[in-house]
Amino acid sequence: MPLIPGAVEAMQKLSDAGAHIRIVTHRLIFGGWHQKVVSDTAAWLETSRISYMSLCFTGLKDSVGSHVFLEDSPANIEDLREHGFKVFVYDQDYNREVAGPRIDSWDEGIDEVIGYLREIGQLS
Repeated sequence: MPLIPGAVEAMQKLSDAGAHIRIVTHRLIFGGWHQKVVSDTAAWLETSRISYMSLCFTGLKDSVGSHVFLEDSPANIEDLREHGFKVFVYDQDYNREVAGPRIDSWDEGIDEVIGYLREIGQLS
């Protein structure tokens, strides 16, 4: 999968600010392929130089403790917000009807995320 422009730099900036980045994905949807999917995902993140502290595979994103989520899926955004989580919407054609706050590009939006984490006392 190709990288979204600015993603590497934004994740590094978030990491440098002191955030614990947990990648949460639901890629384990095909039985019998879990080992390959986990291995391929970790290899892609490493090859792409994406900064993160942990990698979690679950379809239940609300079960993963987090102070903030960056999400593109309208269903996940709705579910996370129903569970009281702060969610920044990563702008895509298929989620334009979802209320913000929105991130239109990594290089601009990550500062808003860092600002929010500082505001709630999660970063110095």
